Amino acid sequence: MIVLFLSVAALAAPCEEFTSTLQLTAALKHAEKAYADMDAEAFFHAQQDVFDVVDCLSEPLDAQTAARVHQMEGLVGYITPDPLRAQAGFAAARHADPDLELSSRFAGKGHPLRGVFDEATGLAEQIPIAVDVPQQAILTVDAEPQETIPAERPSVLQLMDAEGVVLDTEYHRVSAPLPEWLLTEPVDVFASAPEIARRRRVRTRRTLWISAGATALVAGGLYGTAYVMGQRYDDPSNPNIETRSDLDTLKQQTNALAYTSFGVGGAAVVLGTAAAIDLRPGIRWSTTW
Repeated sequence: MIVLFLSVAALAAPCEEFTSTLQLTAALKHAEKAYADMDAEAFFHAQQDVFDVVDCLSEPLDAQTAARVHQMEGLVGYITPDPLRAQAGFAAARHADPDLELSSRFAGKGHPLRGVFDEATGLAEQIPIAVDVPQQAILTVDAEPQETIPAERPSVLQLMDAEGVVLDTEYHRVSAPLPEWLLTEPVDVFASAPEIARRRRVRTRRTLWISAGATALVAGGLYGTAYVMGQRYDDPSNPNIETRSDLDTLKQQTNALAYTSFGVGGAAVVLGTAAAIDLRPGIRWSTTW
């Protein structure tokens, strides 16, 4: 399993749906438990879930949760092993939340991991990366409004509109390319903003259309089955009907399938309507952009 950590790079998958801070907290608890239980396979999948949730986060993140995310980065670096990643992750965790302490579940007294965690504060600071924040937008770095990004440690970047609505979130690692909405040329930044929104709309609408289509297929299958059973009900030569009770049972089953198909079909209509009018709860762009 350690070999698996070494051979697999962390790749950000497109967001099929946006995530909440509650989902992030749950993902962190699951990953932390897997590490404490020394379950390498469970930890590998759970830690990736954490970063997937972060990259699709649609709610503002607080500094303490950001610190736990960075601590997770440090744990991944330690178990890989990737000493620089571990040191950078723990340094980011302690910078975001100076009161953060390494749980005894992860490392007891004298454990080498505790030494790596304690020494992370000695990470030499580098000149921060200056970025161009789009007009009337706010960039937060580990929950703090900033106009620069640290160069020596990872950070949770969130772009918000003037009202604090999250437009995008990214876990930015050391030496990784900047997000497309934080480019060095202001013209390109402004051009990319609506493009980011457009791609988010496309992903959301695609998911809704697929869900609507799948639901419609299920409704069609249920209705088709109900139709076949209705034909059997009307067939006087049906050998499976011997008593009035058999006939009543077949009628009830036919009606249940028909009503269920109507309900599922209604759900398909709702999903299709949502896709058509582009419902995106919690995600919107400032009209001044």
